[in-house]
Amino acid sequence: MAGYHPYRNLRLPPNAPFELRPSPGKGWGAFATRLIHRGEVILRENPLFVIPGPNVTDKSLWQAFLGLSQDQQQQFSYIRNNSSTLFTDMIQAMSQNHFTVVDDNPVTAQLHLLGFFVLQSRFNHSCLPNSTTPAAPTYTVTRYATRPIFAGDEITFSYTPDLKFMVRQERHRALRFVCTCSACQVSTPNRIGIPHQTVSDQRRVLIRGLQYLVSGQDPVLKRRHGPVEDMAVPPLFFDLAKKREAESLRIPLSAKFIAVLLYAALLEEEDILDDHMLNIMRPNSLRIAHRFRTRSNIAIVRHVWAQSTWAIRFWYALFYLWNKTDAADP
Repeated sequence: MAGYHPYRNLRLPPNAPFELRPSPGKGWGAFATRLIHRGEVILRENPLFVIPGPNVTDKSLWQAFLGLSQDQQQQFSYIRNNSSTLFTDMIQAMSQNHFTVVDDNPVTAQLHLLGFFVLQSRFNHSCLPNSTTPAAPTYTVTRYATRPIFAGDEITFSYTPDLKFMVRQERHRALRFVCTCSACQVSTPNRIGIPHQTVSDQRRVLIRGLQYLVSGQDPVLKRRHGPVEDMAVPPLFFDLAKKREAESLRIPLSAKFIAVLLYAALLEEEDILDDHMLNIMRPNSLRIAHRFRTRSNIAIVRHVWAQSTWAIRFWYALFYLWNKTDAADP
């Protein structure tokens, strides 16, 4: 019949705040059917099956499939390659429809477990996403809104957390497709007439460098393996002496505190600072703030922390703490 697509047979939860329909240039996607508030649960889903990874075989996937109920197998059969053609094999189907899950059993928690998700895998990517699926010690994947999503808006997420540290071309190499969000469209100007993509790239280079400065590790390359030339993203440092200096963590406490605040402010300005990131960043920022031992610096830090936004906190800290030493300095 006209307009038929297998995805119309996928079973959504009752009162789901979204629908599945064609997304221009992306196949199909998920679109809000009502206002979804920041922090609201969009979808909570259990996998059809879970299998140890990262190296899976066609045989192991077929065994997992045959263990499903008839109804679950039917839902699986509706899934298409990029919303159009049938998959050529089970490995291809798994590669496009899996999320990494974590077992709360300490014995198996270190395993690389992959779950097959029928609905969560229908959400498309954006480098400026409006939803997130934070990791949790459970097979269930829960999607939250990171900002208000209005009826008719497509619901998107970032396919991997590393992407926030990459510039446009690096992201596209890593994704192996061209994203068309406003952070990737060269022609999209910001409020003062500069292309948004240019400013976004500059922010993301700074975000990556600041994370390196604070943690002593490159947030991208620490997750990757192999020769540098085989990676989508080049290293920040080619000078080994400078690299060792960045990784020593022997920087003044005031500089580290300022770097953390600027890191958060840039994420906020880039519109990728969500509540789940904040839940990690706030304790880390406070941990650094509580390390100050010089009385005058402690008073400044308290004043800085009382400000309403990360950007204002950064400017106050930069003005009052820059180049100040502290009794707790390494």
